[in-house]
Amino acid sequence: MSQDEELKELADIRAWLEEKIASLTEELDRSKKLLSIVDKQLGERSFVKAASVKPETKVAEVATKPVIEAREERQLKRLSDGYLLGNASIGADFLQITVAPDVVLRSSTSPFKSYFLGKVLGGMKSDDEKLVAEGKLSKENALEYEVDETGGRLRGIKIRGYRDRVRLNEILSTATWTFTKMLEKQA
Repeated sequence: MSQDEELKELADIRAWLEEKIASLTEELDRSKKLLSIVDKQLGERSFVKAASVKPETKVAEVATKPVIEAREERQLKRLSDGYLLGNASIGADFLQITVAPDVVLRSSTSPFKSYFLGKVLGGMKSDDEKLVAEGKLSKENALEYEVDETGGRLRGIKIRGYRDRVRLNEILSTATWTFTKMLEKQA
């Protein structure tokens, strides 16, 4: 192959790569837009708005702050076999995850503290603290959490201020994944 032929082939490959990158970039942009639309629809259709909560609704205590009692219950199940890992009680401003009675999880087992508490909940809390500092969020609406454990055995997690359905779903799916990994490591 001559040098001219080689240069032409390289130029053709370069042009093809540029087209491919442009196509993938466009596909990524469309995917992000679609994800945004889906998230918005999920939020609008499934979130219990505070204005819709009736005044006679009872008040419970989570992390020493009053919150609306549970309006929705969900089960956290292992994806591989549907094994019940825990339950979630969801209110307009709080989430309580309770480990199933027959599931023994040690709070010291990774990735509970490092990933779930540190990265996921800690990251959300840090984001909220920045918004509070910037005056974009009131301190009362910032995420707070409290771990319920007895002798190192994880009983549950109380979370106040998750604020939107996207964060709620992220917390629940991550908790399910985390509990699954913890069980695998303890086995």
